[in-house]
Amino acid sequence: MVLIGCLFCSSVIWGEEHFNLIDTPTAGILGYGEYNLNFRIYEQGSVLSRAIFGVIDRFNFGFYFDVEQVIGRQSARGRPPQVFIKFRMFNGLGFFPAAAIGYDGQGYGVYNEESDEYSEREDGIYLVFSKEMIIPGLELDVGCNIYEFENATIDDDVYLFAGASYNVKNKVVFLTEYDNINTSTDNRFNIGLRVFMSPDFSVELSGKSLGKESDETERIVRINFVDSF
Repeated sequence: MVLIGCLFCSSVIWGEEHFNLIDTPTAGILGYGEYNLNFRIYEQGSVLSRAIFGVIDRFNFGFYFDVEQVIGRQSARGRPPQVFIKFRMFNGLGFFPAAAIGYDGQGYGVYNEESDEYSEREDGIYLVFSKEMIIPGLELDVGCNIYEFENATIDDDVYLFAGASYNVKNKVVFLTEYDNINTSTDNRFNIGLRVFMSPDFSVELSGKSLGKESDETERIVRINFVDSF
């Protein structure tokens, strides 16, 4: 209990750099009137675009649009848009971390036409807690999610995730996360580096599913832009 108290003794950092880690969410949120444009470039020249808006105080709404093979000679193939919703329930105070609940319908990896699912399933409904730790700029994020709702059970269908980010003078952010925690075969360990070209613009390089077979690992580039109306 003493260790937990130490981990959550300082205030949370907010901002676009803490809006999400690599795949997992944080309790960070866009303010009213702000928007975030995000372009994720991944395998086979595919681009996953995301637009999120601060609709009202504490509430964000957005959507994803995934296009496979948009870069290269092969024919591009678009996927159905997916919805993103996040509501920050609590801003955090003293010992207590900030908390957010949301829905994220976007999966990652290989898309299966027959099942209409990605190999890495979407978060679905999630709950996440975020708090800055003892070291300034070091933030811890933990949470759980569920994407299968029919006949769901806690043991089989609720997944956990945990991650951390370290912000160095608002110039570079180191990212790490342990995602999809349920059975050992499903767990994913991801790391990334986010570099800020300006306060509003950043570029991120990430490696996914590290430590697994080479055909399961993935390298991605992500471009972030945040501004306000």
